[in-house]
Amino acid sequence: MQNYIQSFIKEVIRQAGLNDMPEEFLQEYEERLTIEAQKRLGLAAIKELTDEEAITLAKIAEESNNDPKKIQEFLASHIDNFEEKMAKILADFGKEIINTIKTIQ
Repeated sequence: MQNYIQSFIKEVIRQAGLNDMPEEFLQEYEERLTIEAQKRLGLAAIKELTDEEAITLAKIAEESNNDPKKIQEFLASHIDNFEEKMAKILADFGKEIINTIKTIQ
């Protein structure tokens, strides 16, 4: 999932027309957008879980040292249409970023 998010963020930056920006800026911006995407995905996933499932997820994350694969497997097995829901959240986030940047330009 992490590689997918990074690829997605790079594509959003390209679509927004920011590829010409200095490399240092792009790296920092990619990091910030990746963190924001992860937060949005995490919050959306947590909202889909019961309290008991959220506690179990926290234990899995702690015991696995936040292993993304184990966390994603748990979420996919406890959230109906997990992949589709997460893809929609990313798509909406991407549109928001692109529209914001185009407004600024």
